[in-house]
Amino acid sequence: MTELFGAPQGIMAREEGNRAAMLGGLGAQKLLGEIAAQPVELDYRKSLARLHGAEATAKEAESAAQLQLLKLQQDWVTKEQDAREQLVDAAASQGRTATVADLHEGSAQGGGVSQADSLRRFADFAEQHGTPPMALAGLHDKIAGIAEKEAIGFYRNAQGQDIEEKRKSALRQRIGGIAQGASASPQAYAAAMMSPDRKLLPPELTGDYATDAPILRAVAQQSMTADQQADNARQDRDQRSRELRRSAGSAASTAAVTRNQAQADIATERLRILKKYGGDSAEETLKAKRTANEAAQRAMDAKDAKAYPPIPLNPKDIAVGDSYSKDGKNYKVVGKGPDGKPVFRPVTGLHAAAVAAAAMSANAGAGDEEED
Repeated sequence: MTELFGAPQGIMAREEGNRAAMLGGLGAQKLLGEIAAQPVELDYRKSLARLHGAEATAKEAESAAQLQLLKLQQDWVTKEQDAREQLVDAAASQGRTATVADLHEGSAQGGGVSQADSLRRFADFAEQHGTPPMALAGLHDKIAGIAEKEAIGFYRNAQGQDIEEKRKSALRQRIGGIAQGASASPQAYAAAMMSPDRKLLPPELTGDYATDAPILRAVAQQSMTADQQADNARQDRDQRSRELRRSAGSAASTAAVTRNQAQADIATERLRILKKYGGDSAEETLKAKRTANEAAQRAMDAKDAKAYPPIPLNPKDIAVGDSYSKDGKNYKVVGKGPDGKPVFRPVTGLHAAAVAAAAMSANAGAGDEEED
């Protein structure tokens, strides 16, 4: 009987051997696959290393720029303190006490004081000392934020003053008209004294036309003078509001230019490192090049938007000597016509040449640097 069980046992043994052989073959194939994948894995790890190295280099550049800004800030505080002491001494030599107004004399804000004035001066100081945009971007964002809040706050306050002044003007005109009419003749005077509007006239009136007529004429003249003064004050508020809006727009444009230029500089530095250690044709280099080109284009667009902002709808906001854009074309305001409207002159050629030159410079600086 044992012979009857020999065949099945042999078959089972043979199948077990086949399975073992198949597993062994699969294991060998897996090992060969892992060995074949090692160069790819190695390239991937090198690629990651290059990417991390480029990111680290860009971060180092940002940190170095921030340290430079902090050092300049210390120098600026010393410089400001020295300037303040000179103002105090100068005022004392003139027999007076220096005030905050002395600090803002000749301010670009139309003679007004802005909370951003000191930051603007520091930003100019830092830029003159070669501080890169990546360190100045945050500073210009703060300046733009302050300028925007000041422009909005002044405009809303001016609106409230205008509404109140219109109410007062209407009352002054009414009183002036009554006084002017009452001073015209004794009959008109008598009628005015019997009218309910009598309560609007000065209580000091005596009831005698000959005595009160000069007083009534003075009241009418005073009403006209007060209206003119109020109109002058309103025009001053309008002018100040335009200056603040103009300043806020300029600050926002400068912030956008600085921010986009900082991003372009970082992208260019990242591309330089990747190109240096990974070559021109590496995948991460090609991606970085596209990113750098896009960042450079955004930087140029921001500069263009600052140099040629859209033409304001309100002609009063258009300044002679400024440049604007409309329908994709650039213009400069060269004066005003007989009707008081601005006269525009097309600007051609200059902007396109500037863009082309900057693009060529950016591409050249991004990847043609020799290895150390």
